[in-house]
Amino acid sequence: MSTEHNSRLEKLVPNHPAAVTAFAQAKVSLPPAVFNHSFRVFLYAQAFAAERLSPEGLREHPAGISRVCIDDDGESTNEDIPLHVLFVAALMHDFGCAPCFATTNERFEVTGADAAAAILRAHRASDAKSDQQESSRVAERHIRSAWLAIALHTSINISERLDGTVRILRLAVKADFHSDFKPLQRYMADNLTMADTEALLPRLDAEIVLSNAVVAQILQNPLKAPKASWPADLLRGYEEEPHSTCLARL
Repeated sequence: MSTEHNSRLEKLVPNHPAAVTAFAQAKVSLPPAVFNHSFRVFLYAQAFAAERLSPEGLREHPAGISRVCIDDDGESTNEDIPLHVLFVAALMHDFGCAPCFATTNERFEVTGADAAAAILRAHRASDAKSDQQESSRVAERHIRSAWLAIALHTSINISERLDGTVRILRLAVKADFHSDFKPLQRYMADNLTMADTEALLPRLDAEIVLSNAVVAQILQNPLKAPKASWPADLLRGYEEEPHSTCLARL
């Protein structure tokens, strides 16, 4: 990655220590294809989040999957999602496939969710306001939402039903894997098109690299592929056709 290219990416990173930390860790830990995919997902998530707060609101999913408003400790329909939280969730949504987590027993989604929550919690003091107790409560709510977003991002037709970070991240992941439901350009950072985004962050066969990384971990530790999970689907596909380059549908 050239200095100029890296500088351009750094300008898109939210000005928050949690985001800076996530960027640095993802850059050195993830395969370049997965890092690029994760950064594209952030840019698409940022656009979906901006559309969500527009007067018209976020468009309904074309498949007719409606969202559910959360009224407990989750993010409510009209609540702004802190940009650094969205960034950490996006950059680290596939972080669990990094080689350093190969020996953990949890599936890669949960491992990544734990890592993201740890970063957000470590830098929670940066969010402190005059009412420290209230700020801490709000910060913990967003950390919870980021954890859920990552843990559920492969849960088809579940994460789409939730609101806030969970739904936004899921839509962004689908957008990068060729869903017809794309972010609108007018909400993209720097007015980037999706073609611009892929020129800045080339795909590099992300589908193949990601699936291979997840399967490689499972072959080392089968506990990382519990039954009826997306990792288990990847393993099944590998066992049936080891040389296939098709990513299990997300």
